[in-house]
Amino acid sequence: MGFLDFLFSKEKAQERQLGKLRKTLTNMWVQSPERNYAAEQLRNIGTDDALMILMERFKHTAQNTTYDNEEKMYVYDLLVSMGPTVIDVVKRFIREEPEKINWPMKVLDDLLSGDEMASYIQSLLADMTIDYERNPEKKEQILIRARDFASHEGLQKEVARFSEDDNEGIRFIAVDAVSKQDADWAAQALRNNLRIEDSGRVLQIACEKLVETGWTAIDEEEDEQIRADILDNLPNTYLLTEEGALKHK
Repeated sequence: MGFLDFLFSKEKAQERQLGKLRKTLTNMWVQSPERNYAAEQLRNIGTDDALMILMERFKHTAQNTTYDNEEKMYVYDLLVSMGPTVIDVVKRFIREEPEKINWPMKVLDDLLSGDEMASYIQSLLADMTIDYERNPEKKEQILIRARDFASHEGLQKEVARFSEDDNEGIRFIAVDAVSKQDADWAAQALRNNLRIEDSGRVLQIACEKLVETGWTAIDEEEDEQIRADILDNLPNTYLLTEEGALKHK
């Protein structure tokens, strides 16, 4: 057998091993110790492919919730124990995974500085749209995490964009975050939301912030159609002054 044949055989053997370990790790009917053993083996192999498989455990839920949480914590601990060398592959998993990113994000919480984490969350949001999504779970989890970085202006400006998202739950998170900011861009985001919003709970947050700060909901020079749109959306407990400010009735 030549050297290249040897390398090819070794590679195929590892592929088979990874396939078997994936099958065990993601089978919620095998015993918990077996899944944990498979997780440990994947960590020991340590290649990017092995670690991507290891994180697949985060995508599955065991019937026994205690075991499920313990196993995910075990995988989390394995990844954190590997230190900064896993950061790139964890980021890759998060970008490719459409839903279950909470545990991998926890790994990054431990391995990145606060500024690095804020910048990474900002980059994730920058790649997302405000259009309709059948399952906005990933977007929701990222926006919720952004709350921990209220002083990171670049990130919060990115959050503000989602005050016009198609999903009402996403708008609620974004408007709530924006309402904690005191900047011109935050005022503009609330004005934009006020014109399109059809959710009472979201409107309440936006209106209260505009009343509290005295920010105008509309500029005097803006056309009457914009004023009419706001009046159509405005809860009946508020009024819009001639100067464009919101007041309690």
